[in-house]
Amino acid sequence: MLLSYFISGSIYTIDPLFKRVFTKIVMDKKQIIVVGGGGHAKCVAAVLLRLPQYEVIGFLDDSKDQTSLLGMPKLGRINPVEKNLTTKYLALGVGHVGKTEVRNAIIGSYEKAGYSFETIIAPTVLSNFVAHIGKGVYIADGVILQPDVVINDYAIISNIACINHDCRVGRNTHICPGVMISGNVTIGEDSLLGTGSSVVHGVSIGSNCIVAAGQTVIKNLHDNENLSAFNLAK
Repeated sequence: MLLSYFISGSIYTIDPLFKRVFTKIVMDKKQIIVVGGGGHAKCVAAVLLRLPQYEVIGFLDDSKDQTSLLGMPKLGRINPVEKNLTTKYLALGVGHVGKTEVRNAIIGSYEKAGYSFETIIAPTVLSNFVAHIGKGVYIADGVILQPDVVINDYAIISNIACINHDCRVGRNTHICPGVMISGNVTIGEDSLLGTGSSVVHGVSIGSNCIVAAGQTVIKNLHDNENLSAFNLAK
């Protein structure tokens, strides 16, 4: 008797008696383009290159000096929108650049032109009964997502972040590397939690908030409120 199952976008057929893989049927690959050429784009591209369902054909960037990204060619600029790309599938490689209006404008302009931003999830992500992951989301290696977590559109969850049960992460919010979020936490849109920060159980963080690296959020933050070592010292 033969058994078939999916691993990372491929179908493996197994002979259970000998426990040997003898057939691999690779699914049709999507050609995809990375939008952005900086550090975050490198991270996104590095994950894409390991996902067998994608063929990364190049990247877009406004810098005149940036001509290659992990060996991939530059296909054009981000602005104005490239309307004659050979694929409609894009990966959002523009990070949280301080003013989220920039990132939101790029998303809006390319969607209006008919392109689609893929959700990119690294193969080493541990996901346990997650409730929802939106479109255009990027989840990096080593992330742990516990039951009933909701990740809304275009959020970034960076390496080794841990998001516990029943949390909600808002649209276009960036969870930086090593962030620890306890259960029942709600985070609004366009916020940023800095590297190594943590959030205690049941806290709400509003939209357009910034939590500095290494800080612990122990009470609710309202919209447009920031938490840093300077705030705590005041």
